Amino acid sequence: MIIKMESISNPGISFSEDVNIKLISLYKFVEKNKSRKVTYSDFQTELINNKIFLGSYIRSFIPFIRNFGIINDYREVNYNDFFTSIGKMYIENLIDYYNIKDIQNEEILTYLKRNKEDILCLLFDYLCQNKHKYFEKYLDILYFVKKYNKICKNEFYIYEYCKTNKINSDDLIKSYRENPNSFEIKFADKDNNEIGNNAFNYFIALLSENQCNYVCKSTQSYYQINNQRVDLINSIINQYI
Repeated sequence: MIIKMESISNPGISFSEDVNIKLISLYKFVEKNKSRKVTYSDFQTELINNKIFLGSYIRSFIPFIRNFGIINDYREVNYNDFFTSIGKMYIENLIDYYNIKDIQNEEILTYLKRNKEDILCLLFDYLCQNKHKYFEKYLDILYFVKKYNKICKNEFYIYEYCKTNKINSDDLIKSYRENPNSFEIKFADKDNNEIGNNAFNYFIALLSENQCNYVCKSTQSYYQINNQRVDLINSIINQYI
């Protein structure tokens, strides 16, 4: 069976280690420039000139952290009020986490890692509560994993195809699991040209072990629920789906 669908829009970013290190650099830069107000355009220029960001990266980075409630509105950048309280909490925990990582204190490192995951869960709740961009796709994965016990990249795309075309996904998921080689998933742009799509990688990264820790990898292809977070996942599903 060939499933042909439009490319799935995605943030192109998650709270990876690279993003966390960028957040720390941004935080330190803002702290050094307290009591200033600049336009967002000037703010971007300053960050690029100080080699904190590349021009293309900042255009996805800043809206992404705004959608998760790490920073306040940035149409005018007030250095005194750029980060939210929870944003500061996340970044300060990151700073402690990387400092302890360097000296390899496993007990404190585990504690700070758990804090990092829990704060990310609060940031994720902010995204969902405010219905910011892409929130539905993250929720789709959690709903899918709860319903079908596990998820892989192709199953996510099949599910999104079914949602878009108002098709019951049960039969297609069952068929895929019985014979995955019988499915071919293709993406096309508006001109019907075939394109790649790695949306699943960005969505699942936020939900998996090193970030929110809602799901964990069970095989090379599949993710399943982290049983320690089942109550949280149920709460999210009940509240937002």
